[in-house]
Amino acid sequence: MTTKGRKPEPERPRRPWLPSDRAMDAIERAIAEGAFDNLPGKGQPLDLSDDDNPFVPDDMRLAYRILRNAGVRLPWIEERQIIDSSRGDLERQVERHARWLQGEIDNLPRIPAYLRPSRLARLRAQHASFWERSTRAVEEINKKINVYNLSVPVVSAQIFPLNPEKVLAPAKIEFPSEA
Repeated sequence: MTTKGRKPEPERPRRPWLPSDRAMDAIERAIAEGAFDNLPGKGQPLDLSDDDNPFVPDDMRLAYRILRNAGVRLPWIEERQIIDSSRGDLERQVERHARWLQGEIDNLPRIPAYLRPSRLARLRAQHASFWERSTRAVEEINKKINVYNLSVPVVSAQIFPLNPEKVLAPAKIEFPSEA
């Protein structure tokens, strides 16, 4: 059967079947019409720290306010701050050591030739000691991360353990030969 001679039917708009689709269509229409352009606080983050926080049960609002005003935080939030601080301190130490070591290696040609082997041996020993301390520090931070990951209330708040090779990569410096 051919449909010659018949006009093609106009395409009907798709009717959303799910309530969420209907709601999204209504919101998109309202955005297109500019219904949300002049709302107070447009472009500003929501302040959910006061009494209007919908995630705090009504019977707990006073307790939350007292704890917040006293500067008390949840233990897992404090632990995350400690981890972030330790991680930042370690990264700064690695960068500082790498700059120092590279400067010392660059200065080797300026010292008398008879002192170079002993200076190079001392630099290698100091670098090996730093590497061991830093590796232990990464292991300690990873232990804290494991404890933290077990204590957070949601999986999305968990953090990945540190990769020692990646953290210590800036301090991986080639020493010149002794000759």
